[in-house]
Amino acid sequence: MKKGSAIFTTAIGIAIVTILLGVYYLIPHIWHPFVFLDHPFFFVNSPLVNYNAHKKYTAVFFAIAMLAALCAYLARPKKGIRYN
Repeated sequence: MKKGSAIFTTAIGIAIVTILLGVYYLIPHIWHPFVFLDHPFFFVNSPLVNYNAHKKYTAVFFAIAMLAALCAYLARPKKGIRYN
């Protein structure tokens, strides 16, 4: 396996996972864990906090997905002319 293809595959995987997480945090009425940046392991059972859509988390996950997609684009396997 080439080094470039491993980076490409990893970047595509990260992009897919972060897009799914962004969509997950965008859907309202579903419990969203870790919604506090100050206390990330403090679970709040308030419906106003955990069951609303979180646009900041969605934006962060989509930004990470865009960076991973850019990395995958730059590390993609190139097709070139082979001279013998």
